[in-house]
Amino acid sequence: MTFRHKAAIMSAFLLSLWTMITSIPMGWPGQFEPCSVQKYQMRMQILKDVLPNNTPIGYASDVFAHNGKAAYYLLAQYVLSPVIIEDSIEPEYLIGDFFSEVRLQEFCNEHNAIVSQQFSQGVCLIKRQ
Repeated sequence: MTFRHKAAIMSAFLLSLWTMITSIPMGWPGQFEPCSVQKYQMRMQILKDVLPNNTPIGYASDVFAHNGKAAYYLLAQYVLSPVIIEDSIEPEYLIGDFFSEVRLQEFCNEHNAIVSQQFSQGVCLIKRQ
């Protein structure tokens, strides 16, 4: 592989990484602090001890704008690895990433689910019935 090919691959990788990083919303809804991966890690870390083993885990969120849900989903996948999180609400257990308590309750009512465990800052474990 020539230097030009390696440089092109590295450039494409860096551009992809930059695009992902810049698509992360620049603040939690309702707050004015800059978003950081470290803060998100601390927010989601509590789930590592309570997620069911060898069970598909889904992801539900009330973040929609500016590719926000995709960014939060990817960060959750990163923080909680090696657990595989599906970007789906079909599995029995879901990671809830809700900034609005009202939208969380609406989601549970609409999808016949209950909050199995509630944690801080809108993070919860949801069980579909």
